[in-house]
Amino acid sequence: MILAELEHAEARKLIGRGVEPREAARRAQHLQVLPPCQFAANTVAVNRTRALAAVAVIAGRRPDGNAAEVLHRLGARYRMERVVDLLRPFVGSG
Repeated sequence: MILAELEHAEARKLIGRGVEPREAARRAQHLQVLPPCQFAANTVAVNRTRALAAVAVIAGRRPDGNAAEVLHRLGARYRMERVVDLLRPFVGSG
């Protein structure tokens, strides 16, 4: 039900941008609902540089934080093991 509503809203948005209704409906059917860990992994896979910058910002917010600790937390607390696997080679051990 929620996915159908999202598809409808996406199709309306595309039509508002000038896409033909049939084409808008076809495009809107490609929406995916993903768990946060999969969405994050997909996002990291697309742009590791930006993901590493985000990890650095998060680490900088904590007096005792470093990028390795942020990755550990992402894996242990948020079950984002794939994100950790993608970023670990680019982050020092702490």
